[in-house]
Amino acid sequence: MTIINLDGLLKPKSIALVGPNYLGEEELSSLLERIADSGYVSPVTLVGFADPHGAFSEVGSLDDMDQMPDLAVLACGPERAAQTIAKLGAGGTRAAVMIASGFQAWPAETLKEILEAARPYNLRLIGPGSLGIASPSHRLQVHLSVEEVPGGDLAMVSRSGIIMNATLAWAAAHGVGFSHVVSLGDRADVDIADLLDWFTGDVETRAIMVQLESVKNARKFLSAARAAARAKPVVLIRTGASTDAPGKALTNAGRLATTDAVYDAALMRAGVLRVGGLDDMFDAAETVTRVHPNLGRRLAIIANGRSLATLATDRIADLGGEIAQISAVTEEAVQPLLRSGGETENPLIISSNAPPETYTQLIKLLLADRNVDGIVVVSAPTAFANPSATAAGIIAAAGRQVGQPRAKKAVIAALATADPAPTRQLEAAGIPCYRTSAEAVRAFMYVARYSEAKKLLMANPPSLPADFTPHTDVARAIVTNVLAEPRTWLETSECRDVLAAYDIATGPAPAIPRKAGSKIPGELFAGLADDPTFGPVIVFGPGGSAVDYADDYGLDLAPLDLNLAEALIARTRISRLFKDADENEQSRRIRHAIALVLVKLAQLAVDIPEIREIDLNPFYVDADGNVTVTDMRIAAAPPNIVPGRLATSRLAIRPYPKEWERTLELKDGRRFFVRPVRPDDEDSFKAFFLTVSAEDLRLRFFAPVRDFSHAFLARLTQLDYSRAMAFSAFDASTGEMMGAVRLHADPDHKTGEYAIMVRSELKGRGLGWMLMNLIIEYAAGDGIETITGEVLKENTTMLDMCRSLGFKIRPSSDDEAVSVVTLSVADAHMDAMVP
Repeated sequence: MTIINLDGLLKPKSIALVGPNYLGEEELSSLLERIADSGYVSPVTLVGFADPHGAFSEVGSLDDMDQMPDLAVLACGPERAAQTIAKLGAGGTRAAVMIASGFQAWPAETLKEILEAARPYNLRLIGPGSLGIASPSHRLQVHLSVEEVPGGDLAMVSRSGIIMNATLAWAAAHGVGFSHVVSLGDRADVDIADLLDWFTGDVETRAIMVQLESVKNARKFLSAARAAARAKPVVLIRTGASTDAPGKALTNAGRLATTDAVYDAALMRAGVLRVGGLDDMFDAAETVTRVHPNLGRRLAIIANGRSLATLATDRIADLGGEIAQISAVTEEAVQPLLRSGGETENPLIISSNAPPETYTQLIKLLLADRNVDGIVVVSAPTAFANPSATAAGIIAAAGRQVGQPRAKKAVIAALATADPAPTRQLEAAGIPCYRTSAEAVRAFMYVARYSEAKKLLMANPPSLPADFTPHTDVARAIVTNVLAEPRTWLETSECRDVLAAYDIATGPAPAIPRKAGSKIPGELFAGLADDPTFGPVIVFGPGGSAVDYADDYGLDLAPLDLNLAEALIARTRISRLFKDADENEQSRRIRHAIALVLVKLAQLAVDIPEIREIDLNPFYVDADGNVTVTDMRIAAAPPNIVPGRLATSRLAIRPYPKEWERTLELKDGRRFFVRPVRPDDEDSFKAFFLTVSAEDLRLRFFAPVRDFSHAFLARLTQLDYSRAMAFSAFDASTGEMMGAVRLHADPDHKTGEYAIMVRSELKGRGLGWMLMNLIIEYAAGDGIETITGEVLKENTTMLDMCRSLGFKIRPSSDDEAVSVVTLSVADAHMDAMVP
């Protein structure tokens, strides 16, 4: 289950507090007072105890209720919980909160009984040990927190009640409000992934804040986090890293892939912005929703004092940003605006008493400079420089104007003043403002990291070399023999043969020049580790003896594509050795060669889960991009298989489902290669749409389509295979894309919405029928029970095919020009005649 019945939790139509009271009298009184003061207008019933406030109706037991509540708040203890849940579920209750003022660990057998009692009714459970929930816009305040939850547009989910209390206290002190707040407690049923899915579709929520310690179901969590991050910012704090148990690593890769480092990599992969503390979490959520995403990490700094600028410059270096190298044209233009004798290089120092017009002109010039990704303006008040006037100058250049879009680059202010008025001015104009330059620079880096994560979610990766075809059977046979003996470690000769099967060359160290200024890296390290939560992890950084002491390693989860691999490389400092400012061909060859090694290691982990850890230390890349591994270790063991819907895999991110590749043949003998859509299919889709008539495009998208932008195509090709599937059909002779069908499951994975299109000249030839049969077959195998779709009533060809396949057709209640088609997968006419 995921979002089933969560409306009953966060938007309940009625509430019952069910005893007998297991809470202390003080806690019970506080809870009742909180509910009474909230102004909740729907019925509230107390079951099994008296109301000291006289605000609610009372009954002696659940049997005395005329109608069961939408939401039950269990004040009873573990002994009666299961039978209470069963009675509530049978009566129609949709959700229950097992509330407590502190964390509670109920016996595992009790939790099992509670879940079994709730399951037949899809009754959703929060807790045990939950501090409670709140939805201020619905006047729902059912919690034991010290603070009432103020209204706003940030959603918060926390496992820890203490963190929830601290969060609400911080928010109250800073005037921050919430759309919803949920304290999960022990996560018997509803977990973070469920709430991410629900918050993603909630129009009241602008950004989502998460506190977690660990993840139980990595695939479910990453799938939900990725979907949420595509829709709105997700900011996360992970507590408990200091108590992570040390892993039992066999290799350097395993040692480097610490639990917290792997969480970092997983969250980055999902597009989630991880921060370090509560103030960071609020600052990040506010900043990334206020400013336009950056294009990079190059920061320009304007300051009315050299020391202020130095503080900002030092901070950007610490956080991994760059001081922007402003263009010669900009340098010339800013010269008259700087303080007397000031340099035209970034950071730009202006007079301590600079008028607001100086700020306006400088910001406009820097916004126009292509070498600048964002601007931090640092200003301290003087006897002759008023902070409110300074704020007005900043707003004149970068403030949000009515009817105008936001500035396309981040502009962030740091005003060292105790007067709150300038800050309010700036924030009302959409410009984040902080008290110190360090906070402002940190905010800029939040936006940069968030932008990078969003970019990776939408990136179109280049295709792998056409001649890369791994000999998986060869490598698998070697590993099978090793495990049969049984052994853990592969012999050196076996390691070489496994790597050769994946086109990774081994041999003696090549002769690489070691002259000053050389952009050819020396010893490098690449490895594969096995994380118990997220599965295979790829590691890259400096090699040789440096692996024992260097703190410069990038990690990511398998599977990888070339874009992800290059992003992993770029997160290391060693990557600067082979990255020129002008990006010459040699640098590109070296970086591409390293990325290809990482992609191949990830593919090895996908194909042969018995390979648990790998060290390639060191390996070398020469100026021509040739790779040589001189020393290697490979450890094998039976894999920890995690059940999936269509496959068993220990991967947290579902890989490309190669098992669904097919060759289909029409009655006229024409053959098509059909396979799942991949991210690198963007060009194929663009070419395909250019061959489809304008009328067929209108019938598919319900409107004329003229712009096949990257963002439009990425939505069609960037699939989370845990939630969606699409198949493309390619002419077996020419390789041209001739049609596509897709199915996107809802978060509950019970219903999926389909869409299909074939080239105009192939309509009526049978390809559409074959693709529909294939997507129905896929739905049946993936546990999807119902397929739905919307079809224009004038599209009679599609409606006829739907009838033949067993779809039921009814008019849309929202649009009289549209028919809604629905298919019970179990009743599909898979043997329908293909024309």
